[in-house]
Amino acid sequence: MKKSVLIGSAIFFVFALSFTLFLHDEIFLQITGKPVFSDNDFEQQPGAFRPSAQPPTISLSPPGNCEVMDIASSHTATRIGEIVSIYVKGQGCNGETIDVGVYEDDLFFTDPVTRLTGTIVNGKATIDWTLTNDLALLFEEFYEGEELEIYFEIESIRSKILIVRGEPLLQPGADNPNNFVTITEKDGLSTTNYPIVIGRVFIQGEILNYPQVLLNGAPIVTQADVKTRWVDGSVKHAIITFYIPQLNPNQQIVATFQNQQTGNNDGFLTSNNMLSAPYNFEAQTKLTGPGSTVVSASARAMLLDNNFEYWLKGSQSTSIILADHSNLRRYDIGFDSHKSFRPIFLATFFPQSNKIRVRYIGEVANSQVLQDMQYNLELTLGNANPQTVYAKNNLYHYLATRWTKEFWIGGEPSQVDIDHNLEYLKETGFISNYDTSIAIPPTLLTNYYSSNWLSRAKDLYDSGSYMLDMASSGGRHELGPWPQWTIYWLFTGDSRLAKMNSGMADLAAAWPVHLRDGSTGRYFDRSNSINAMGKVLSTNARPQFVFLNAPGSGSSDMVNIVGPQVSNSWKADCAHIPDPYSVQYALSGDYWYLEELWFWSSYGSLSS
Repeated sequence: MKKSVLIGSAIFFVFALSFTLFLHDEIFLQITGKPVFSDNDFEQQPGAFRPSAQPPTISLSPPGNCEVMDIASSHTATRIGEIVSIYVKGQGCNGETIDVGVYEDDLFFTDPVTRLTGTIVNGKATIDWTLTNDLALLFEEFYEGEELEIYFEIESIRSKILIVRGEPLLQPGADNPNNFVTITEKDGLSTTNYPIVIGRVFIQGEILNYPQVLLNGAPIVTQADVKTRWVDGSVKHAIITFYIPQLNPNQQIVATFQNQQTGNNDGFLTSNNMLSAPYNFEAQTKLTGPGSTVVSASARAMLLDNNFEYWLKGSQSTSIILADHSNLRRYDIGFDSHKSFRPIFLATFFPQSNKIRVRYIGEVANSQVLQDMQYNLELTLGNANPQTVYAKNNLYHYLATRWTKEFWIGGEPSQVDIDHNLEYLKETGFISNYDTSIAIPPTLLTNYYSSNWLSRAKDLYDSGSYMLDMASSGGRHELGPWPQWTIYWLFTGDSRLAKMNSGMADLAAAWPVHLRDGSTGRYFDRSNSINAMGKVLSTNARPQFVFLNAPGSGSSDMVNIVGPQVSNSWKADCAHIPDPYSVQYALSGDYWYLEELWFWSSYGSLSS
């Protein structure tokens, strides 16, 4: 708070006034109507002391064996008009009603703001508190600055400070002029119906239903697949698909957002639509092993079998996940009876431009049949006249790792810079409070991209710009809240740094942190309602497991290593793990990066 001058003046004034009054009893009596007490006036007989008839006001916990362990809030900073969740953890408190005090912290005073009530269920209570305009009255006190410091307390346990800023939010559903994305064509090409898919995080209360894009102020048909909402029901994160009707060479377009009543999620493609001739859809992963044995997996066969899940649904794009994570393992392949290799395909269809983006994924992650594999890899694309789009011989595939490659049917669109507007992303609370006044020189970007991406080995299992042993000492580009290349991308939207960011995220799948539960009879969650089959390993499904069967693992929770396991130069360490995925997923909406986040979270929870 900006109070230092006022507070200093107030301290001097109070001290001077008090000193004057207490030196002059008559002046004090005339002003207050009360005498100045002498020391003897405070003497009391021992019998005057007795227990108070009033209950202690500081105890806010329920009686009995309930013990409050912690209290925290969902935000570190917020504004008037938002909803903040308060979380209280307790032992032996299930079913108990709790009373939480809300206070405004000052240098001199602690102002009670309100009291909140909740009920503890399964060891935790969640209380939603709406910061109404009544809170703005606290800003009227002359010693307040531009923000309040709020904390929550129960049973003498205090939360961390919540900063509340005075400026109110936009009216619910009002357009936010600060929320825009800038798109710039970079290849000097002209394109009709240019497809755009982005992930977008929104400020609470801004988009009540679904976001709609406006291009240079003109609204266009927008598909919005909302993945998460705020506690008030407004959009928190959505994957947005739209087309630029005509993108000219080097053209710059500004996309803004407003609320719409529908996400245009009808009109998505069915399996028959996707299998039709105009799309020419097929992708195959072929492995050649010992004795020239060839095994393969077909995305088209999975689609014919209806073995897929929708990721994006709507009139502008249809995205599907082609895989079988059940105990049937219909498409797993390999060179022995274990069939340890699992093929996965992600396909996104763009009907307006007749293009398909296809991501190939290969993993050895099944907890029951783990082993290293070595093979020649070939990826083909297209149903009629399939083309080999990638090949690599003698690929050594370490257990608990994955790889990915991405190609387009119908041709990859031209390169565009997409500046996601870091200043707005900061307002959402998703991105840290970076100083956006800093300008990154173009020459620095060019040199960084050249020396840290173009000149680096970056094929499958190559290191790119990573230090492969996470536990190595010293600073490096990938450490920090996010890697350096991610920060450069966020500051500039440069398509070169976007390519490096996604490429480095893809390479990170070579760290052996990927385990998918392949056993039956386990539950992913604590309520034992979600089958663990096909999910990343969880602490509930395998409470005694330590990565990767490390000492301390319980035998019943250990994974099965059925073949060779050699030392991998990609060495994970939970204390030095980078984050290549969270920003990449949030701004791309690509399911591959979300699932990688799940795998890395699983590793973090099971590594000790």
